[in-house]
Amino acid sequence: MLRLLILVYYLSLNPSLGLNINNEAHILQCLYCLIILFIPNILLTFSLYYFLVAQSGTPPRDVQARALSYTTVVVDWERPEQPLGQISGYRVYYTSNPSQPISFWDYLDVDDSQLITISELQRETIYTIRVSAIIQSRGEGPLSPPVQVKTKQGVPNQPLGLQAVAQGPHSIKLTWKMPPNAGENIIGYELYWNDTFE
Repeated sequence: MLRLLILVYYLSLNPSLGLNINNEAHILQCLYCLIILFIPNILLTFSLYYFLVAQSGTPPRDVQARALSYTTVVVDWERPEQPLGQISGYRVYYTSNPSQPISFWDYLDVDDSQLITISELQRETIYTIRVSAIIQSRGEGPLSPPVQVKTKQGVPNQPLGLQAVAQGPHSIKLTWKMPPNAGENIIGYELYWNDTFE
């Protein structure tokens, strides 16, 4: 007498087995089908896996980068429209050689913030930047499209060590130091003060 038994299991695979299709992340899931065929004096089993692509996600949006100085840039972005789950942070990749695989890029992790400052970069260099969301219990989501920024002189930082010394009843002497990483592009300073009467 011939008997047939089919057992079906639904499995959600490890996120590390995910796919990236058209810049969207997909988590692999599958149906596991175990077929047991009973024939007199013979037992035959077959195992079949049916893989499904599901749970698409989108990358962080509107990634922007701007130079603050010769060696520093600031990067900001918006949350993904369709994250793969609860976002616990972000990973910001950057490199001066975008032809390399992403695994060779430098990166910085941030908490659930949408802005980061990257420092100690090379002067007068074009950097390519991409951002991914880190999903709790799943790892990284899809990468944002690349944006580029060149390290160059931006708005200088505030002067350092401002000191005021009275020179007489109607005058004071002010001294300060040049802002860090200012180079030789500063052509002057603007001074603001406020008169306070007792």
